Amino acid sequence: ARYSAKVTCRAAVITSASQFTTVGGSGPIMVGDKVAFKSIYGFVTGTPGGVRADTPTVTSAEEYTVGIPGQEVGLAARPGLSYGMTVTLQNRFNEFLQSDPNGWVYLRGSNGDWNHFDVLSPLHRQGLVEYGDDIILRSHNTKMLSAAPGGNLEAIKLIPDQDCVWTLVG
Repeated sequence: ARYSAKVTCRAAVITSASQFTTVGGSGPIMVGDKVAFKSIYGFVTGTPGGVRADTPTVTSAEEYTVGIPGQEVGLAARPGLSYGMTVTLQNRFNEFLQSDPNGWVYLRGSNGDWNHFDVLSPLHRQGLVEYGDDIILRSHNTKMLSAAPGGNLEAIKLIPDQDCVWTLVG
């Protein structure tokens, strides 16, 4: 961050002006976390004139999401939910809906293997999924997610029936 607070890539040595502090939470920084970068002048923000580091407080314009290079998920690459896509279902507590190999369904932190479902159409539709559409969710064990008696979820049916059909509401 230059003395004018404009961010450039010209520093030949590490000084206090070329060091940034990450803020936004506690503990290790993980993929998907939102962070802000603080310079000696203020927080980093993007403006029409370039990147600056003099914003006094953090707003949504100063928050950046941690990602993996080459795996960005911008709007141009994601026009919407389509039949055949694989999705993960996450609640506001960062818990994922998971189905283990036996078909038991529960909420847990992501383990990367059991927290994804394929979106299928009970009417063999293709294309984009819209609110009000019926869908079927197929778990990683190739079984369909269904509502069991008593309100529990399970993924044990190989052939979907009416208990496996879900309606998207928004």
